[in-house]
Amino acid sequence: MTVPAAKQRLAALRARYHWIDHVIVAYQQYRNTKGNYYAAGITYFSFLAIFPLMFLAVAVSGYVLGNNSHLHDELFDNITKNVPGGFGDTLKTAIDAAINQRAAVGLIGLIGLLLSGLGWIANLRQASNSVCGVDPIKRNFVTAKLVDMVAMIGFGIGISLSLVLSVGGTAFAHQVADALNVDHIWGAAAGFTVLGLLLSTLGDMIVLLWVFARFPNARIPGWVLLRGALLAALGLEVLKFIGTAYIARIATSPLYGVLGGIIGVLVWINLVARYLLFTTTWTATASGVVLDPGAVEAAERARIEAERAERVEAPRLNPTEELELELRRRWRWRARA
Repeated sequence: MTVPAAKQRLAALRARYHWIDHVIVAYQQYRNTKGNYYAAGITYFSFLAIFPLMFLAVAVSGYVLGNNSHLHDELFDNITKNVPGGFGDTLKTAIDAAINQRAAVGLIGLIGLLLSGLGWIANLRQASNSVCGVDPIKRNFVTAKLVDMVAMIGFGIGISLSLVLSVGGTAFAHQVADALNVDHIWGAAAGFTVLGLLLSTLGDMIVLLWVFARFPNARIPGWVLLRGALLAALGLEVLKFIGTAYIARIATSPLYGVLGGIIGVLVWINLVARYLLFTTTWTATASGVVLDPGAVEAAERARIEAERAERVEAPRLNPTEELELELRRRWRWRARA
């Protein structure tokens, strides 16, 4: 098939199937608005946030081990058995240091997470508006940071609810299955796997609905938000599966080791960021979406004020002229009758 024939075929498909045209329009806008460039920024801040999270994890572990001597002794016994030699002693020293410095480590982790999180939220907001083709709401520095902080807290709450819904729901289903003794029934394991995927997808949809509704400066109908969040959540589950399989394979490979795992995490985060921004563009280019509602409201307000000014400036008739005009209208009506 020649290139002109392929273009004609594609044009015919776009004219016949709206969803094909919608995907192509979304991809063109994503490419023209430098979506990959913004995805790289999201990748950077996402990877940067891993280290403060590690500090917080160390601090939490320090508090848990510091308040539980039995768990502390059991951990050290396992290290002695499984990690003999100098490396085991070094590991014990590092754990004791984490326990003793848990407050300082936790504070450093919180400050780092706050800074990287604010940068992540600001970059995601700018990226969402850019791929939608609209300008963000203009705010001063302090107001913008406060809004980003509220958004970061909301995002964290959404992620927590998503995890509780997916992990907690699946665990509860397994407990019910154990109580009813239905684990041996054929298809029960597959059913629980499907249930876990559905709950995880639902949790992702909750977070993505909030992102699509609050970050772009656009007025998006509810049914469009639901479609976009569902598409993004389904794709995110596929990327989770691919990322988990890749990381598990890299972790057991002596050839790639830690470096391969780090590169794999970076590539996976970048793919997630690209897909998230593409689905944002796909949602914003759907029919019924009002881009930049502030500009639309300003134009409507200007139109209403212009009409009011015209009514005020319009010349009014004096009572005698109004009476004469009314008499002429009645005379014409009687003549026609």
